[in-house]
Amino acid sequence: MAKNLSNTILMFINFIILCIFCPIYDMSFLAYFLCTDHNKVVGQNEAKETFHCNFSKYVNGVRLNYAVAALENTMDSITNICLDCGFESQRTFNRVFKDRYKITPREYRKRMEHNNRNGSLGVRR
Repeated sequence: MAKNLSNTILMFINFIILCIFCPIYDMSFLAYFLCTDHNKVVGQNEAKETFHCNFSKYVNGVRLNYAVAALENTMDSITNICLDCGFESQRTFNRVFKDRYKITPREYRKRMEHNNRNGSLGVRR
């Protein structure tokens, strides 16, 4: 069982790495990647146990990490950042971002710019 579990988790991680910036990431797409029926995706429970969250939250968390780096280090528009990170819409991006950081991406960028000018620390992650 341990060998199967680690293989499943490895496949899951490979899927995430390959598809992190694709907006299509539902269970049927993952099932196709894992070559199984979407009703029997073998990695869901194992991934939840390993990463302590469901598939969608894990993917969004990785995407948010990239988005924060882009907000801090580029002047790309927030719309471009959200689309580059694989979010289907800016509305979804704003909601997921605010759920995690308690401020909008625009507020985050303004706070980072203000803090950089004043030499203070940024928003806690």
